[in-house]
Amino acid sequence: MDDIDVEPVDRVEEPESDEDAAGDGEHGAGGHETDATDADLPAETDAATALPEGVDAPEYVLYGGKGGVGKTTMAAATGLSSAAGGVRTLVVSTDPAHSLSDTYETDIPAEPTRIREDIPLFAAEIDPDDAMEEGMFGADGDPLGGMGEMG
Repeated sequence: MDDIDVEPVDRVEEPESDEDAAGDGEHGAGGHETDATDADLPAETDAATALPEGVDAPEYVLYGGKGGVGKTTMAAATGLSSAAGGVRTLVVSTDPAHSLSDTYETDIPAEPTRIREDIPLFAAEIDPDDAMEEGMFGADGDPLGGMGEMG
């Protein structure tokens, strides 16, 4: 698959209709020119404008699905893109295989930690078994689940 040449594009053309596929003779079979301009393209939405006025809340992107479908890859790519855009971004994985560390090619601890100095990218790999143990008994083995005097 090394011989596949893929380049990014700025716009995706609409699929041809049956009329267009027949061709009008002017541009050959199926050929047509588009008069699309940047004004025809959908405007990018500013995340801040998507919230009601006065609401300053974080946004979350969650990836789920069965094993091997690319959840970690998508989360890592989304996080990298978000942080590259200047947004403080935290990518969290609960995969016991620590595949997020493999993807970012750096050791990622269980606590949120900055993993890039050039962009505001933070990550954490939470071991689900350890988290369950801490949630049930607290970090110090407290039978009240770390609730201390609240329990």
